[in-house]
Amino acid sequence: MVASQKDTDFGKESYRLEPVDQAPYYGAIVGGRLLATLDGLRVNTKMQVLNEQGKVIEGLYAAGNCSGGFFWGAYPDHVPGLTASHALTFGRLAGQYAVE
Repeated sequence: MVASQKDTDFGKESYRLEPVDQAPYYGAIVGGRLLATLDGLRVNTKMQVLNEQGKVIEGLYAAGNCSGGFFWGAYPDHVPGLTASHALTFGRLAGQYAVE
């Protein structure tokens, strides 16, 4: 499939196909990993956590994967590092809003 640049088994993009044709070869056990949570604490635009009634919980902020719903229904698995950039960006915003 690498030679033909077409993954007919899993549909992997051709630019991701790499030949494995030179020794040495190594094996590793790789298990499942959770890349992002699809739900979490609900926040407003200032990263303040909201209670069940949608009211701000004073002094409580959330960012990163625990801040709710960012990836719900549409996790773009073709964008490597997105959860990291989400955590950095919204973590910075939460910190800025917390000191106001």
